[in-house]
Amino acid sequence: MGWLMRGRLFVSVVGRPEALGFAMCLFMMTLAGHTAAGRGSAEKDDRTPIPIDNLMHYSVSYAGVHCGSLTLESFVENTDEGPIHRIVMTARTSKFFDGIYKVRSKIESLYSASRMSSTRYHEHSVEKQKVKDKLYVVEFDESRVRREEGDEEEFIPITSEQVYDPLSFLYRVRRLVVEPGDEIILNMVTDHGDVATVAEAVKTKTISTPFGRREALLVVPRPADEEMFSKKGTMNVWLSTDDRRIPYRIEFELSFGRLVAKLKKINGQEEKEK
Repeated sequence: MGWLMRGRLFVSVVGRPEALGFAMCLFMMTLAGHTAAGRGSAEKDDRTPIPIDNLMHYSVSYAGVHCGSLTLESFVENTDEGPIHRIVMTARTSKFFDGIYKVRSKIESLYSASRMSSTRYHEHSVEKQKVKDKLYVVEFDESRVRREEGDEEEFIPITSEQVYDPLSFLYRVRRLVVEPGDEIILNMVTDHGDVATVAEAVKTKTISTPFGRREALLVVPRPADEEMFSKKGTMNVWLSTDDRRIPYRIEFELSFGRLVAKLKKINGQEEKEK
């Protein structure tokens, strides 16, 4: 589910060395030109619908084995159409797994503050020397999303004027959920159209973070029709309980294992937090 959710989970490779590389790729894909305005401050700004973050570094493990890393950052750009939030995720397999199934990926999400909607989502990845490039552009006047991959073009109908890709969904949820019991619904774009998707704040728990033991809020996304977020697995996100709602940990439970991305550091905040 989601703009990048694959229709297969490579179950056939379980038990073979390639499984970790495939799993790392799946995790990254599931979450999976600047103006003169620059990136702005990394401090919380109540006027922004999307949190503004310095570069956050994560270590990714599969079944307890380190298999790669990813980064997340967000910043705002002033344009003629108003503020545009750019969310960037990069991911890569570890040096060891490069020899098994090398993956390099970059995903960019653009979110319009004036429209309160995603406008563009671009995925570029290299998986085992195979280049993949996908672009999704929301065409609001036509009530559709244009999907481009190579020479192929496809149009996906949508019913809402405010839609979200996986990255903007995660970032918008960080603004809206506050405490256990909170539940919000946003329209997530899939390859079959937009789907009402719930993000529920379940509980708080003290977990290990780069800044010591901290209280974290567990948020679980799922379609509003009560089906699982994925027929093959579920995703859990642990957020800090302060105003920034930092994603401390992202977990993806699959039928053949568990992927976990743990925050290791945030650029410019290592000393401030300790």
